Amino acid sequence: MQRSTVVLERIKKQMKRNARMRFAAQERERLAIETRLEATEDAIDHSRQQPQEEEIMWLAEQHSHRLRLELQRRRETDQLQKQSRVVEKHRDALKKASQEARLMELLVEHQVAEDQKRLQRIESNELDDLAMSRWTAQCA
Repeated sequence: MQRSTVVLERIKKQMKRNARMRFAAQERERLAIETRLEATEDAIDHSRQQPQEEEIMWLAEQHSHRLRLELQRRRETDQLQKQSRVVEKHRDALKKASQEARLMELLVEHQVAEDQKRLQRIESNELDDLAMSRWTAQCA
């Protein structure tokens, strides 16, 4: 029984480690999307600050460029929201894995304590038997 709990504890620790790694990867992905979104927003701000051209073609081109940047910003915002949900899911998985690993640690600690008590009882019974046999020998 003790060996199986030790193996189970190792499995839980590995699951916790894997959950931590998946969470970190998803968080890095979220940060990359956030960085791209900030770059797009900076490009939008920069395009708005450019001086207006007098020619109709240039005005249309600037407006078209801003619209493309706005669409890109919306796509990246959607991606960021989706990635945030994925990160949240992985954070929950990490939390659950941590709780399960802690539960396994407590179980192993409890089992070790029970084994120590059992060994102490066995040793106490053996000592009682030895004392009883010595007493019986002395009385006879």
